[in-house]
Amino acid sequence: MAIIAYPLNKITYNAEDAQTYFSFRQNGVESALEDYVPTAGAGMKVSISSGLAWMRPKKFTGFSVASTSDTSVTISESDASNPRIDRIVLRYNYASNSCEIAVKTGTPAADPTAPGITRDSSVFELGLCTVRVGQGVLSISDENITDTRSDPDVCGIIDAGGDTAVQSVNGKKPDGTGNVTIPTGVMTINDQEPDGEGNFDISTIEPRVSYSSTPPYSIAMQPNTLYYLGNHNVQMLTVTFAAQSDAERVAEYHFIFRSGSTPTVLNLPESVIKPEDFAVEANKIYEVSICENLMLVQSWGVA
Repeated sequence: MAIIAYPLNKITYNAEDAQTYFSFRQNGVESALEDYVPTAGAGMKVSISSGLAWMRPKKFTGFSVASTSDTSVTISESDASNPRIDRIVLRYNYASNSCEIAVKTGTPAADPTAPGITRDSSVFELGLCTVRVGQGVLSISDENITDTRSDPDVCGIIDAGGDTAVQSVNGKKPDGTGNVTIPTGVMTINDQEPDGEGNFDISTIEPRVSYSSTPPYSIAMQPNTLYYLGNHNVQMLTVTFAAQSDAERVAEYHFIFRSGSTPTVLNLPESVIKPEDFAVEANKIYEVSICENLMLVQSWGVA
């Protein structure tokens, strides 16, 4: 039996010892905003942004994976008869002791499915996105890319404390209102108890990333919750605000969305006080915070 205490003075450590220290983190990218973000490139190329991720292939093994510059990968030629779905992964190779961003090419079919991720004794993968390759196409657009970084089954988003943000409880994922039924045996989450029907409001667990179902997006936002809609271009976003049930907490409504080549039509309650001359522009990601009807906004350009 070996007991490893790390770090201690006057002890010589190797990489495996250090990996035990980092094994407390779960799998995933550090943030949805800037780490390994997939976007369409020229022709059949997909660009993956620089970023930081964490891998935990074994119970006592964990390490970071930092890509310090954007990576461009090429999607294979499309099939003339059927579409297919490819998957782009961040892969660790045990034999070469190295990491890479790789494309797993799917099989053309009338109703195609994406290749799975591999986690065995040879490689360990995080699924960054899937790419739908239509029959006979010559280029990839953002609409063909499905960001899978938030899916804890294939990747995950890491919060500031080092744990994957809450996506499910005992395998049960939240419904469209942010509720999840607590399985038998689960009494509390973050010191909160389920209601009498066994439902738990995860909207109070922070950080939380929420997604609407299908566009156009119309969301009744819960207070003190981050709604992230930066995976695809949003043509129209209609926002209403749910009331704050806790009188001791200030209600902040926080959301992020992506405006494509056509600027997003953003519909807000009339009571919201917007910055002077505010207008949504094309090809930008916007982060919006609204507190006591005062709107604060920042944006940055995207390709």
